[in-house]
Amino acid sequence: MIGYLFSGAVTPSIQALAVLAVAGTAAWRIWVAYRKTVTQEKERTSRLTHALDGASPPQRPEIIRACSLLESAARASSDDQCGHPPEPAETSAASPPDRRHTRRGGR
Repeated sequence: MIGYLFSGAVTPSIQALAVLAVAGTAAWRIWVAYRKTVTQEKERTSRLTHALDGASPPQRPEIIRACSLLESAARASSDDQCGHPPEPAETSAASPPDRRHTRRGGR
């Protein structure tokens, strides 16, 4: 198909249109995937904020771990339905939290 498209049998305007269509389709797919990710992250943040609302500071780490486990379980079950292998859980309730992604000062 590509060889035929650029063999000279197709006019340059049709070639340009084909290239733009392919590039436009790729850009559209990337944009849709990006918006899906942004929406999912907003939903996760909203759920976590709602769960932490009114919680005392000593309760917060356990609430965050519980939300993380629920999110990873939900991701694994939705991946199973789509035929994708489940991702390993990032942290477990028994393991200490990962400190690489926290702000300085422990906040």
